[in-house]
Amino acid sequence: METIVYFFSGTGNSRKTAESIAARLENARAVPIGAASLADFSGSDAAVGFVFPILMFGVPTFVLSKMRAVSAGFAGSSSKRYVFAVATHGGNPAASCDQIDRALKLKRKRVAHFSLEIPRKKFDADAYERRVSEISTFVGERRLPPFDSPRLSSRLLTVLVNPMGNAFMNPKFSAGASCVGCGACARLCPTGNISMIGGKPSWGKKCDTCFGCVNWCPSAAITGKMADAFRYRSPLASSAEELFVR
Repeated sequence: METIVYFFSGTGNSRKTAESIAARLENARAVPIGAASLADFSGSDAAVGFVFPILMFGVPTFVLSKMRAVSAGFAGSSSKRYVFAVATHGGNPAASCDQIDRALKLKRKRVAHFSLEIPRKKFDADAYERRVSEISTFVGERRLPPFDSPRLSSRLLTVLVNPMGNAFMNPKFSAGASCVGCGACARLCPTGNISMIGGKPSWGKKCDTCFGCVNWCPSAAITGKMADAFRYRSPLASSAEELFVR
């Protein structure tokens, strides 16, 4: 049985995790979520997964929009399709499971929810590999893991802080004089929000504040609201080229 693993990734953690899960399964492939389409799995019994980071205590809005777009593939004759979600985070997955179930229009017991903590500091490669292997085993066997219901505080963070945080963090990025016009930011942006105009990046209105452009700019030329506080590169990736989606 085929497995399609969609990923949204800015720092690289979610992409590398999706690729690692796919590599552990037979007949599986990792696909940028921007390319997600019902045509990918309509007419088949393929299992479908989503790997994404928790941003501002919630699922990236771009991911939720794509989930809604393909939700028809999980209804009707496809109601038995195995669906899973892996939330990568630095310590708090919040109530991402609630958002996912609503976006996919599925009941709680229909989605296999997995939490994968990747600390910003003191990354433990062995612990990471064990957890990815555990998740892959569940997916390969099409099993649901025990469900860990979010606490009330986590639900409040997702319901209240997430939308306010997204509005507050809506950044206005810019590239300084050190920009060399390499286009790496545009090629790795998971929402396709960056265009190269006159050899310089220009940001549209689809930013999900993943800070991938800030973190992977080879000349550290990109600045924006609270950019310094969010500087982080995945320990799983060594170059921006590994994260290009276009």
